Amino acid sequence: MIFKNNYEYTISITDRLSKAFTDLKLPFNAFIDKGRCGIGGTWLALFYPGHTIITVPNRSIITSKLLDLDEYPYGLFPVQGGVTVDEIKAYLITTLTTPGAYIKIMAIPDSFGNIIKAAESVSKEMERFKIQRDCFLLIDECHTMITESYRGDAILKPFNYFWEFDNKSVISATPYIFSDPRFAEMDYHKVKFYEPYIGEIEVVKSLSVKAALQALLKSADQYPGNVFIFLNSVTDSIDAIKRAGITDANMFYADKEDNHEKLEGFRYIYQDEPLPLAYKKFNFFTCKYFEGWDLKDKNATLVFVTDIHSPHTRVRIPIKGVQAVGRLRIDPEDSDTNPYKIIHITNTNNIKEMKTQNQFEADYTTQAEILIKHYNECKNQNQAIIPEIAASAKRYADDSDGVAKLNNYKLDQLVNDSLTNEEYSSIDIIGEMWEKGLYKPYISRYEERLQPGKKESKRMSKANKLKAVIEEFERLEMEKEEFAFNLAYDELDKLKENNPFAWQVFTELDKETLVKLAYKENAVKAALINKSNLNAEMKLKQLLNINFQVNGRYTKNEIKQTLQRLYNAVGLKDKHGNIKIATAEQLGEYGRYELQEGKKKVKDKFEPTFTILRAQFELKVAA
Repeated sequence: MIFKNNYEYTISITDRLSKAFTDLKLPFNAFIDKGRCGIGGTWLALFYPGHTIITVPNRSIITSKLLDLDEYPYGLFPVQGGVTVDEIKAYLITTLTTPGAYIKIMAIPDSFGNIIKAAESVSKEMERFKIQRDCFLLIDECHTMITESYRGDAILKPFNYFWEFDNKSVISATPYIFSDPRFAEMDYHKVKFYEPYIGEIEVVKSLSVKAALQALLKSADQYPGNVFIFLNSVTDSIDAIKRAGITDANMFYADKEDNHEKLEGFRYIYQDEPLPLAYKKFNFFTCKYFEGWDLKDKNATLVFVTDIHSPHTRVRIPIKGVQAVGRLRIDPEDSDTNPYKIIHITNTNNIKEMKTQNQFEADYTTQAEILIKHYNECKNQNQAIIPEIAASAKRYADDSDGVAKLNNYKLDQLVNDSLTNEEYSSIDIIGEMWEKGLYKPYISRYEERLQPGKKESKRMSKANKLKAVIEEFERLEMEKEEFAFNLAYDELDKLKENNPFAWQVFTELDKETLVKLAYKENAVKAALINKSNLNAEMKLKQLLNINFQVNGRYTKNEIKQTLQRLYNAVGLKDKHGNIKIATAEQLGEYGRYELQEGKKKVKDKFEPTFTILRAQFELKVAA
């Protein structure tokens, strides 16, 4: 991205952002890379004597800011779940009619639409007020618009209105450079530091991440203060607590019933907000708490945990990783507020090279253009679209007015997801990612394995057994590349022979899909069939063009026999996993051909026929 103008500022890592922006005002119409966490970006926006709306990714950030309400001369009005349009309207009117007062709203993305509705209602009563003209809009922690793709369209809501504002900016200590070309009209402000590093981090390359984490949890006496563990999985966190047998622990995660159910009798360790009085020796946080809040503690040890075998835990290091370990607030005049230690427990994919953001953007843009073009052509001609292809197109596009259009932020989300996996290619690349985030890495190794208890394995469900076997496949695949002179190859061959279904699942479905399906056997089998059928359908399209011609007339029996032969050839299956039984009518389904019924005389009798009027679409696919 080439911005309109580029500005750089160099300050000390102990300085506040006001040392860069000496007029105590964030620049307007700017992409602001503030360089590091916790140096007062939000404070400047709230201190500024002007109407300001700030979006933040979650409620915890708002809660944290409300604790410091005395610092803000113009107050703060939180807009999150439960705050109505009428309440926002009342606040706006009160503020606008109070001399010396300024609008200071902090909102989560989901609630942003209510602010616009309230402002539009106020404008009808107070014509002098127009929110897009009179308010500065700041998207804080702007990288979360891309990194939190699991929240769907809700996380992107502010961008539905962002470009309508006269004065607007985005800010982050760990920014993602968006592909939206409109950002080229904004200025780029980069804050740098005199010091080469913010701190040091020990990167523990582990044969088993779970075993390494268990060893840490059983070594509480090595850490003089509390330990704060950033692990984006409720299940993995509670399993770690149980395995280590620790009781002096808390968990902070999204307040959802499905999360609470995972605690299985340990519900008492759940905490809603990370406040100092709630801290225990070990404190676990999911990604809801990776950004925006202030961790104030002494002699704290910060532990970032990622596992390539547990996809939810695997997050971008220079973005989410740096944000997580950047929660600690350091007082330059109190050495005890420095971290005792920062640790990253991880494993790798053992790949030497990393694919770049530009390469992914090019690949995904090409794919998006093909899918969106096909989607719109089918819509224009009122033709059926293969459901899987329609779903793929909507991953890149919006379809609010019946025409699919590329959404750059959705494209960025897909690119970011792919980059996440790439960053765990090798331990050297992981080190480079930490250096990019201004942390000096030093590498250690932990080569012990986790030994599951016999009682636990006996009462495992089918889903958990499948998960365990797949994790064993993953371990052996990693180990055979990582260590010489080992038995991994023999173990892997034996495991394949004894678990052919699990091996098929391991080789054909990605980890994210399996986690979403909770490893449930019927759901996994259905996913295998769907994937097989999508590939088969693509191959079938090419064979149909060879076996059928536009304007050709065929008896239904001829069509049925030809389709059956093609189904057998490409392996198209029904929902039970058997080869699909063909019917002539299927030639007109799934967006294949537009047909017209008729009859023709065959051996002194009339037989029903179909005439092919046109192919419903053409799609470039790999054979």
